[in-house]
Amino acid sequence: MILGCDVGTASSKAVLMEGRSIRYFTSTPTQANPDQAMRRILQDLRQQQQLGPEDLEEIRITGWGQDKVSLAHVGQPLMNCLGRAAVWAVPTCRSVLCLGCQQSVVLSVNPGGRVLEFRANDKCAAGAGRFLEVISAALEIDAVRSSEVAGGADKELNMSSQCAVFAESEVVSLVNAGESVANIMSALLHALSRSVATLAKRITPRPDCVVAGGLAGNETLVDYLQKRLKMRLKVFPPRPDLIAAVGAALPAQGAQG
Repeated sequence: MILGCDVGTASSKAVLMEGRSIRYFTSTPTQANPDQAMRRILQDLRQQQQLGPEDLEEIRITGWGQDKVSLAHVGQPLMNCLGRAAVWAVPTCRSVLCLGCQQSVVLSVNPGGRVLEFRANDKCAAGAGRFLEVISAALEIDAVRSSEVAGGADKELNMSSQCAVFAESEVVSLVNAGESVANIMSALLHALSRSVATLAKRITPRPDCVVAGGLAGNETLVDYLQKRLKMRLKVFPPRPDLIAAVGAALPAQGAQG
C-alpha cells in the first residue's frame, strides 16, 4: 500500500492506494504548517485504518509543501501527478484543468498520462479558489454555498475586475447599488470561468478533458466553463480535490486504468 499526499497551501489531502484502487482518503487544513498537517493525516490513518508508516510501502508527497515535510518520503512533481491521476480516472483523457486554491493549471497529456505541455495562471489569485473565497467573504456567504447561491440569479451582471482586491471593491459597489447576492455571485463565477477558459485556450484543450481541484466541486462554475470551452468536462472522481494525492500514489508508468 502506498500513501499519496498533496500538501497544498490551503489543505493537505492523502489517499491510500492498494494496488490501483483507493482504500481510504482524508484531508486536513494545512494552516501553513505541512509537518503538523502530515501528523494529523497519519493520526487519522492509524485511527481509521489501524495503519502506521511502518505498514506502508512508501509515502509519496507532492504539492506546495512537499519540501517542507520532515517525515521521510519520496517527492513527486505536481504536474506528473495530475496527468497520471487524470488518465487513471478517465483513460480517454487528453487534457486536464486543475483549479486549486492559489493556482490553476491546464495540461495536455498522452494516453499514458505523460504531460506533453502545461500552462499555469499568473501568481495573482484570479482564476483560482482564493479569488472565490475573498469575494464570498465580502458577500458574507460560505464559499461552499456559492454554486447554490448563484443558481438563484435572475439577471446578468458584468464583473470586469480580474484582481481579487479590485473585485472586492467592485462587489461592494454592486451591493450598494442594490444588486442581489445571487446575481453578484453568478457574475463572479462567470468572471472565474472566463479567466480559466482563457488559460485553457493557451494549449487548446482536447476531449476528454478532466476538471479537478477544489473549484471543480462548484457545479455552476463547471457549467459556465463547459459553455465557454464548448466541450463537456469530466469531474475527477471520487472527489476533485484528491487528484494530486491520487497521482502521487500511482506508479510513474502505466497510468491507464
